[in-house]
Amino acid sequence: MEVTKSSITLTDKPAQLRFSFVVSQGREIFKGSALLDPLLALTRTDLSLINHFHDKVSPVNPSHPWRLESRKGSILNGEIEDFSTFANWESLGGPLEHIRLATDSAPIIIAELNKNLRPDNTLDSDVLRARDDIVKINPIHSAVVAALHDEGREITHMLYFNELVGHALLKKIGIRDDLLVVMPGSDVLITPPDKDIYEVLKTSPAEGVVLRIADEFGKRFPKSNRLYQPDDYLQWAKTYTSRPLSGRHSERWYRDRIELHINNLPRYFQSVDRWISSVSTLTLDRLIQSLNYNLAPTLLPV
Repeated sequence: MEVTKSSITLTDKPAQLRFSFVVSQGREIFKGSALLDPLLALTRTDLSLINHFHDKVSPVNPSHPWRLESRKGSILNGEIEDFSTFANWESLGGPLEHIRLATDSAPIIIAELNKNLRPDNTLDSDVLRARDDIVKINPIHSAVVAALHDEGREITHMLYFNELVGHALLKKIGIRDDLLVVMPGSDVLITPPDKDIYEVLKTSPAEGVVLRIADEFGKRFPKSNRLYQPDDYLQWAKTYTSRPLSGRHSERWYRDRIELHINNLPRYFQSVDRWISSVSTLTLDRLIQSLNYNLAPTLLPV
């Protein structure tokens, strides 16, 4: 599998088979649903369909041992090996739990923002537009996006790459565009130093920023019974860079920019906090506290 910034090409057979399998299951399970048809209203039934889809395509599903086959083929054929592991897919702190927490986080964030919105006569035009957009967000819509946002991890865990794979996969399934357009991505964390991240967020859809917060903080901090905090991401970055390189162009592209990613973390979270404070009387810390209050008790103890 190779990827550039603008395109994705699946070059190894196991990845092609895996991708095709996930797409075929998605088309079958989502057929006739609001996930594909923008004229239909999204409901909790669609969230149940996504859960069923995850059960069917789980990388650790014993009837679909894709990772073992892929790894064996890579080793025997001398191909590039993806060092990411799928053994933690259903583990505490793994992708499936993160998807559930992000899905639950989005409606909580929307509700908290709506309860604490600033009066519209105190805001400039850009912030007023974001404030008005928050009021219009359908919590079910955001929950559905959060539930679908990490589908690339069914193919690989490699950063940046998994987002592009996931987007291509969802497009191939036929997921409606209004869900795809607000999906969070890591691009903002490689914003050039001379560009204001807050200005990037201001020009993003308000729902997209909400989902970004749900993605960042709707996840368990490893080996704990709490959710991520901003300071935890520096430790995460060090852990990620300590992993061996796979040799793929896609990972080299991201590794070449990991220093920028790390340097951007403080100003990124400051910008998210500024965005929250501009439209509401909340802060990022208070939103994270609310997520922990509501969701930490739902975590299975480590």
